[in-house]
Formats: sequence, C-alpha cells, structure tokens
Amino acid sequence: GLADGVRREVETVARSQMERMLASMDLAREEDIDVLRDMMAKQRAENDALAARVAALEAALAAKNGTAS
Repeated sequence: GLADGVRREVETVARSQMERMLASMDLAREEDIDVLRDMMAKQRAENDALAARVAALEAALAAKNGTAS
C-alpha cells in the first residue's frame, strides 16, 4: 500500500543520489586494476630475475678476484 510506495520512492531517490555521487568520483575500474595487477606481477618477476643475475655476477666477480662477499 502506501508504505510500499513510500519505501520504493525513498529507495529510488537514494539510488539516484548514490549513482550521481559515484559518477562524480574518480574511481578506478575493475579492468584497470586487473591490468595494473598483471603489470606489477610481471615487474616483480623481472626484478627477482635481475636480482638473481646481479647476485650471480657479483659471486663470479668475487671468485675471480679471490675475495668473498
């Protein structure tokens, strides 16, 4: 009855205000976050590989010079 009509009207007004507020915010889309997550994982793997390579080169240099590090 009347209470249901009022409830629906309040929900409609609240929903439209929420949608307007969210539209005005500068929020990242889920797709953008997924792309960034993939990029970060790739960078992390590359950094790990480079760190291992540097460590191996340092060990080889130390062995060549007869020093321990």
